[in-house]
Amino acid sequence: MATALHITRISAVMISLIASQAAHILVVTAKNMCPADQTGGAILPDYIERQGLTDLSGKQILPARYASITYAGNGFFIVREKLPPIGRKNNSADKDKTFIINRDGTRIAAAVPPESTLTNIRYFGKKAENSHLASPHSLQDDAMIVFSKDQNLGICDKRGHVILPASYGWIGIESEGKIVLRDKEGNLSVFDVGNKKITPLLGKDKESGARMHFTEGLAVINNHGPKFITPTGETPIKIKFSQAGNFVNGRSLVQLSMPDGRSSGGILIDRTGKIVSPLRLNIFSNSGGYSVVCMGLNKWGVVDRDFNYIIKPEYWLILEQPATVYTADEALKDAQTPPAWFYASKGEKQTTEVLSREGKLICTLPTGTEFPFAPAIHYVDGAILCDIGWANKFSESYYVNLQGERIARPHSELSSSSSVSFHEIAPGRLLKTVKPEVCAQQ
Repeated sequence: MATALHITRISAVMISLIASQAAHILVVTAKNMCPADQTGGAILPDYIERQGLTDLSGKQILPARYASITYAGNGFFIVREKLPPIGRKNNSADKDKTFIINRDGTRIAAAVPPESTLTNIRYFGKKAENSHLASPHSLQDDAMIVFSKDQNLGICDKRGHVILPASYGWIGIESEGKIVLRDKEGNLSVFDVGNKKITPLLGKDKESGARMHFTEGLAVINNHGPKFITPTGETPIKIKFSQAGNFVNGRSLVQLSMPDGRSSGGILIDRTGKIVSPLRLNIFSNSGGYSVVCMGLNKWGVVDRDFNYIIKPEYWLILEQPATVYTADEALKDAQTPPAWFYASKGEKQTTEVLSREGKLICTLPTGTEFPFAPAIHYVDGAILCDIGWANKFSESYYVNLQGERIARPHSELSSSSSVSFHEIAPGRLLKTVKPEVCAQQ
């Protein structure tokens, strides 16, 4: 149960990452199209949403006329001018329609191989600033770009010189100078961004490598159960796990596979496999030195790295609010960052409290607010999204600030049109989304 919470949270982010890497195979959904009954039975590409970029005051950085804008990190944004025609593969007319800008909207020089499409920046370079607030005017010489060609992925440098050919179905995140690759046959390997060497990994991963990344020299591969594996394919910890998460600050949150087939509660181990958490604690989640623990019915609490109680185990339920992240890469590594706060309730029908990492009351959510069982989606642009009567005809959604006061939707003052919305996709930068008026009026 412990690690499963993080795996569930990560899966949604990984779907987003997969979509961004395979941008040349896009599916048009109801989210960005008008219903067929408004278009004479046909779904028309003219009704796709358009996106732009602004600062926090709504000042235009990039006009809202692009198919998609995503934040890559380090002050860089990926802009796609248009989507491929619906129901068709890319052709030459659809290629080279993606480019990179910085926070100020300046276009960054970058190239991909002929007949290819720029997809993402996978490595920013050894001397990259590693800051969301940077506004660089060029990529580092050793930066690496993911490109797509013929429905496969490859890696090139910023001048378009091929480093890895387009023969991969998956190119993972860069972490500790390593990238997990999956070829068209499903075989996994590790690419070293420093020496450009590729090392095959023996064994199949249940998730096909989609969640694999290295922290503290180890990644988790699910080959007949989770195992820890080095970039050279060794498995140094000889313990049978039912769940396992990446190492953070020398510890991993795992569940042991017991002889009777059941799983143990959540425990923390060190890099030798030694249990370092007290056996009395069932650890539900662990982020940045804070662990949510469940001691039984109505006995949820929070402990620090030394296993001292910050929040006493007297709550019906406690869940952590993950810190704000802006890229899929960050979300995969969010266990390295302390939670923003904790949601806690002393009963299913009791008012939800928002508690700080020090265990202090920040605010209480309005009476009747549902407990935020999926905290990762309830903190939006600096406000808490609350629900009352979820999934019934009397349901209501609204926002509150960190004083527990109801407020308008964040950034809603920037436009009076129901077809225009804003969302912070990087610190100080808003994605402006414009729906066709005919769709907005439905």
